[in-house]
Parts: sequence; C-alpha cells; structure tokens
Amino acid sequence: MSIQELLNKYDFHDSLIENVSYDTVQNSVKMKIDFCNWMQDGYSNSSPETSIIYLFFCDVTDFKGPQGDIDDFSILEVTIIDNFITFMILDDFHDVNYEIKISCKTVDMIKE
Repeated sequence: MSIQELLNKYDFHDSLIENVSYDTVQNSVKMKIDFCNWMQDGYSNSSPETSIIYLFFCDVTDFKGPQGDIDDFSILEVTIIDNFITFMILDDFHDVNYEIKISCKTVDMIKE
C-alpha cells in the first residue's frame, strides 16, 4: 500500500517501536511495533488492546533515524513531509525525542 493509505487507515499514536532495521542491499526498512489496537476505528473491547505488527518499507531511497532495539520508544506523531514518512518518537526513559524518516514507494503491514 502507499504511505498515504497506511496513514489514512491506521493510527499509530501511543504505539511503541521495538526495533528498526535498514537493509541497504535490499533497500528496505523493517519496523517492529507494539501496536495500539484500541486506537483503531472499529476496535472491540473483546479484542486485545495491543498486538505486534511489522511494517516493511520497500524501495527505500533514504533513511534517517535510530536503528536496532530501541526499547519501546513511543510514537507521538506520524506525518508525510517532503516525500518522507516521518515518525516523531519519544524515548520515555531519557526524555529525548527522535525522528525516523523514510523515503520509499510502498509499505506492507503484517500482524504477528
């Protein structure tokens, strides 16, 4: 799906990024997220509040931001700025904000 379709369909606020990996050979970024199901349209109280999802960004032309295990950084906001999907994230433990910026063509989401 396109980045715009992803942002139109899902709300990432308060979800937690657990891991980010950038593969420069495959031109891809994989992001593991503890996803807030309860923030989504159509959420039912009988469903789990959170679940693990993976975002796979394809045809990546540029990446900026932290990589590896990043200890559950909170997603504050996700926007599209200058052809980049930008995740504004917070390291709650150190009270430091970071950005993850990815320029890509498409993204796939897989639920664990």
